[in-house]
Amino acid sequence: MKRRGRGFTLIEVLIALAIVAVALAAVMRAVAVATDDHVRIRDRRLALLCVQNRWEELRLQATPLQDARWQCEQGRSQFIGLQRIEQGGAQGITVQLSVHPAQDPRQRLVQVRNPWSVTQ
Repeated sequence: MKRRGRGFTLIEVLIALAIVAVALAAVMRAVAVATDDHVRIRDRRLALLCVQNRWEELRLQATPLQDARWQCEQGRSQFIGLQRIEQGGAQGITVQLSVHPAQDPRQRLVQVRNPWSVTQ
């Protein structure tokens, strides 16, 4: 009678490696998605700081409002800001500020519309 050896067969080892490979691929994908979300949130937060800074500049300046474009640097990120002034009838003047990444101006990160009054 032959004695059977203890241990794993080659097929069992290959199946185990395949399962581990699939699990690692899923983990890597989850990490990549989480990293992309983190970068997107960081960029939006920095763009919001650009909008807040611009709003304060508008409040403090003594010149009339007009459409404008400005550049903003926050941290290591570069942004382009667009300022639009809308003259409304009963609503008065509305200031629209939007911020886009400098490397992709078509993608809008933040857009804020605020009513404007002379007493601000």
